[in-house]
Amino acid sequence: MKQKSTCHLCGHSAILHRSHIVPAFIFRWLCESSATGHLRERGNIDLRIQDGMKERWLCTDCEQRLSKHEGKFAENLFYPIVEDRLQTLTYGPWLLDFCVSLSWRSLHWFHSRDTFSDYSESDRRLLVEAEHTWRQYLLKKDLNLKGFDQRILIMQRIYSPQNCAPPSVNEYLRRTSNVDVLRVPGHIVVYTHLPCFFLMGIIRDNNPTVWVGTKVRAQGGELATEQLPPQFFLDYVRSEIEKSRESTASMSTKQQNKIHESVELHPLRAMNSDTRRAQEYDQDMQMRHISTSGCIRTRSE
Repeated sequence: MKQKSTCHLCGHSAILHRSHIVPAFIFRWLCESSATGHLRERGNIDLRIQDGMKERWLCTDCEQRLSKHEGKFAENLFYPIVEDRLQTLTYGPWLLDFCVSLSWRSLHWFHSRDTFSDYSESDRRLLVEAEHTWRQYLLKKDLNLKGFDQRILIMQRIYSPQNCAPPSVNEYLRRTSNVDVLRVPGHIVVYTHLPCFFLMGIIRDNNPTVWVGTKVRAQGGELATEQLPPQFFLDYVRSEIEKSRESTASMSTKQQNKIHESVELHPLRAMNSDTRRAQEYDQDMQMRHISTSGCIRTRSE
């Protein structure tokens, strides 16, 4: 018989569910749209996985509360973006709800692992305050985010081989997902990468003007067609792409052969996969010889 425990969101005693940190529909799409039907963990590239991180955190009511936000995001933004059929960039209050839910889950996950032992005391207090604020917002007890705002960056496709766009940038943008906390002078950001999306929970932001067209507003609105994040964020993404490339390059011959065998057995699946689409985007990008200035920008077509 399952034992009751304290829900990490509402604080009530209940039987808790194993809840995803990154929503389950992300991993379903990554699997279904892959060339082989499988995923791999970057930290252990030789291991196939079918799902993302899960924790026994939420009661039934809170699980349903967050699932409702996920459904709105999936229906109105995620699938239309990854399937290239988005007609409008308008959004409602559900987007802020979804972004806060991801930021809270990601930050709570890092807190549960005592990740911040090397942070200053003032920064640790700020992290605790941010998690509490996002929790109160999700419970609709306090809708004031107190400066712990949410930002969203859509990156469907990079067209030009700019100096800050590595060769495999499109494959990274479309075919990976991860969470992290970025800390640079003046900024602390909870970062959640979903295919084609970056969601940022702002904890410290000494210069908000470095984020262009990315703020998620409580009342809803229209996402900017021109978005530009700060340079520290672009540098971080570039380093993550390089880590992903190094991880892929370290795959054992045995696992490489398994991938080749899967592609040979199901050539149509591989040919029509989003994995192949992302690779073609990168190949096309490398063939372009357009000289442009600036760094990675959002483009919707």
